[in-house]
Amino acid sequence: MNVFSVHSIGWVATRDLLGDFFRKRLGLAPRFNSAALGRVAGRWEALSAAVSNDRHTAGLVMRLAYPRRVPLSAGSVAALRAFIEELVAAAPGLYSRAALRERCLSRCVNFLGSSLVCLMIGHAAPAGSPAAGSVIASFFVIACWSLATAGQLFNAFKVVNSLAPGKPREDRQAGAA
Repeated sequence: MNVFSVHSIGWVATRDLLGDFFRKRLGLAPRFNSAALGRVAGRWEALSAAVSNDRHTAGLVMRLAYPRRVPLSAGSVAALRAFIEELVAAAPGLYSRAALRERCLSRCVNFLGSSLVCLMIGHAAPAGSPAAGSVIASFFVIACWSLATAGQLFNAFKVVNSLAPGKPREDRQAGAA
């Protein structure tokens, strides 16, 4: 585990919380309740403090050349585990292993579908067609967004899967080796 692990789950949670903000503004049912958001925010603050401490104790070269590869201490891994457990408790439909896997696969399907539509329209449309160019550009943007979110969700899935209950903790594995 390293700082990138924390960033990957943070990106997904931030995007989902921002989406939830807009859901509320549009009159849709929120996926998080206020009490759960308070607990998640508290866990994130503890995690951020632990990761910040890890960054400060890392060597200068590591901090400057590879800031996301700074390894997490046992305290940071415990804080990350607590944050993920709070996320899963607050929104199991978004952060359980099965939900993250399904969301990642959905984004991959969107990427492939959008890319396929780009190729089909590009092949079938007459050369220089402005309408076809606009449609291709739109589907290209959708494909890029889908690929980016699939990558984020895949990394978040790896983190959640590695810290899932029932898995041996890293400190126990290191002691056994």
